[in-house]
Amino acid sequence: MMAAYDGFKGDQTVSHILSTIPNDLLASVTGKQAGQIMSIRNAAYHEGKHTGIEICDDCAWIPAPTEDDPKAGQLVPLEILRKIKIVESKETRDGVTWGMRTYTLPPNATESW
Repeated sequence: MMAAYDGFKGDQTVSHILSTIPNDLLASVTGKQAGQIMSIRNAAYHEGKHTGIEICDDCAWIPAPTEDDPKAGQLVPLEILRKIKIVESKETRDGVTWGMRTYTLPPNATESW
């Protein structure tokens, strides 16, 4: 099984991956197939991990990939994010109503950052 698994092989990682795969599925496949299922599960986790905002302690990881660094981003304190003021408004032009949102931070919101 482990020979076919291509992810990180730390005890906690392997235990967690195995805990997400139903026992009856693992019992019905070969060791090689079980390792391949583990690899698929691990890859799916990592592909989804950096596609959106993640909470890390008291901050949010906000991805901002660049051409040079596709994994670039920034940790933003949740305290700062809570200060964002969201204003929703509607405007009608030529008989069509458009919904809009405006996001603003108070001028001193990032002083403690």
